[in-house]
Amino acid sequence: MGEWSRGALEGYGIYRFQDGSIYTGEWVNNQMDGLGEFSIPEIKIHFGYFEKDQRSGFAITIWYKENKAYIGFWKKNK
Repeated sequence: MGEWSRGALEGYGIYRFQDGSIYTGEWVNNQMDGLGEFSIPEIKIHFGYFEKDQRSGFAITIWYKENKAYIGFWKKNK
């Protein structure tokens, strides 16, 4: 659900993946790109920046089961 351009997610949108995870945020050409929130219910939540479907830039990530969090920068999912 969200904004589309020429058949692609473009702008702000919400997408529920088949595994139950959800991304809410900015999209560019069908890829998570910009500020957003990616969550896997009861497992983890990542709030921050994405670039071409990868965590990239400042973010807060919380892993519920491990009871841990990371506040800092990501680059290419690392």
